[in-house]
Amino acid sequence: MECETVKCQSRAILKQTRERDTPKAILIKGTKIYESVPVLAGQCPQCQTGYHADHEHSRNAENTWMKLYLNSAKYLKVGQNIWVDRTFSGAVLSGIYNFHASITAFVEFWNMSFWTTQWTNSRKVSHCQVWQAFIQESVRKVASASGFDLELPDRLPVAEIAKQAFNTLGEKGVIRSAEGHACSECTHEYKRKADELPEADDPAGLVGIDEHHQVPAYVGDNNDQIIVDIADSDDIGSEEEPMEVDESSEPDHPNSEQIQIEQDPLNMNMAVMDGIVMGCKHCAFGDCEGDLVNYRNGVFCAEHERICGHLCRIKDCQNPKAPDIHTCHQHRERWHSHVVRFGRSTMLGVRRMLRTSEEEVLPWLPAPARNNQPHDEPVPDPAPGRQQKNYFVAPHFYCVETICAPCGVVIAWTKFAKAELPTNILNFLDRVYPDENS
Repeated sequence: MECETVKCQSRAILKQTRERDTPKAILIKGTKIYESVPVLAGQCPQCQTGYHADHEHSRNAENTWMKLYLNSAKYLKVGQNIWVDRTFSGAVLSGIYNFHASITAFVEFWNMSFWTTQWTNSRKVSHCQVWQAFIQESVRKVASASGFDLELPDRLPVAEIAKQAFNTLGEKGVIRSAEGHACSECTHEYKRKADELPEADDPAGLVGIDEHHQVPAYVGDNNDQIIVDIADSDDIGSEEEPMEVDESSEPDHPNSEQIQIEQDPLNMNMAVMDGIVMGCKHCAFGDCEGDLVNYRNGVFCAEHERICGHLCRIKDCQNPKAPDIHTCHQHRERWHSHVVRFGRSTMLGVRRMLRTSEEEVLPWLPAPARNNQPHDEPVPDPAPGRQQKNYFVAPHFYCVETICAPCGVVIAWTKFAKAELPTNILNFLDRVYPDENS
């Protein structure tokens, strides 16, 4: 074996440890558990680059140790003393995606199906090890599909690996491995006319007109009754008569464009875009949409945590925080009032958790007095006295917008902070489809 660094000029790789110091590990190969498996590693004596089964370890120009994740690795390290092959990690990835299984469900499945049937002194597979296998396999799958070798700083925690891998490979939500997707469900030949044109003016049989309107029951395709009077339907459809076309004016022979389409039919791909109102938290400072440093009880991103993390969380207050609270001594009562009203250990906080949805109307709970914001309209300016006064709670993204093929393949996704505006949607489409060829 030779060192692949250019300046080493194919120098031989030496064994990194002595024979008696070679570490022994547990290897899961498929569904079989092997114990006391030696783990070998090599090192170049000149550049000190380390070669391991799943990564390479070297210094960059800034003298920082970097870790190169090998897409061709056959085994992955998922714990301090446990390795798995790509069959196991691929099964983790496939099980979570295809069966919508959680980490806990996969751990219980694997331990009950395979660990209990083998005579072994090793411990059961843990949640952390399965999660590590999921991250390691996902990173390599995406990097391999993108034709990219991922290199990150060494000794990163698994959460930071996922974050930095997304910043490098995520391409702002565009999934490159879905480009050119075609299947029998998503791809069909181009048709100049629809197979069936309904004769009845049935608003319930149309798409996209039932938003914020009363729509009558569906009449059907073969019903000749025309719905004339619909309550509050002034803007549902147009009352103009359809334009009559003189068929005698059409040429007897098809033009060259029609002949070309008939001889070489075009394939049309369909994509569906929709938003799910379930967003994660983002930074509470101004219009910042950065990721939180602490998603459990934090409210700022890394930059604003460095600037405002030590200050009182009342807006525009420059006093330092008092011990054990998130405000200064001057605003202690406001923090106490927030804890009493929204804390999970208080009665008011329990009542807020019970009131989880508008459909859940219970006799002993007061009716919610709030106006729902239409998802496709701008966010109205807050009323006087309702402006943001503190940074006690981190806001949520309004929705997660996705572009999917009809078969379920995700093409791209993004997050909208405040509303699903047409401007946001158009910008998202321009980013995913920058030109006609895309």
